[in-house]
Amino acid sequence: MTAPTVDERAVLLTVNGGAMHEWRCTPTDLEALAIARLRIEGLIVSADDVRLVIEENARAMIIAARLIEPRVVRASETATPLRIPDGERFTELFRELFTTVDARHENGGMHAAAITNGEHVVLQVEDVGRHNAIDKVVGM
Repeated sequence: MTAPTVDERAVLLTVNGGAMHEWRCTPTDLEALAIARLRIEGLIVSADDVRLVIEENARAMIIAARLIEPRVVRASETATPLRIPDGERFTELFRELFTTVDARHENGGMHAAAITNGEHVVLQVEDVGRHNAIDKVVGM
């Protein structure tokens, strides 16, 4: 029996025509990945601040971002308060996350990130890169 394989591609983010960032990642949820990266870099506050077009060529997936009104965003505009559950509940949520992850986790090569409401996992993402998984869940 062969193990599931991990799909990985080069992904290039351009902003208003200029190259900004390049990743190797799982080619899913690319809009969320771009939104998070633009927010973390202080270029947008929300997805409404940008238009994205995703194309593919032989070398990479290309996310072309066009900022609606280019500006520098203050950190206070992007900060979201975090609530981390207590130790026992955190352990339960961690186990909940991994009850639904892809079979590729059994063989390594995939990472998962999630957002919880404190009681249940409400959003989760998987990616070959752990930072990519975190960025994707933030972008969602």
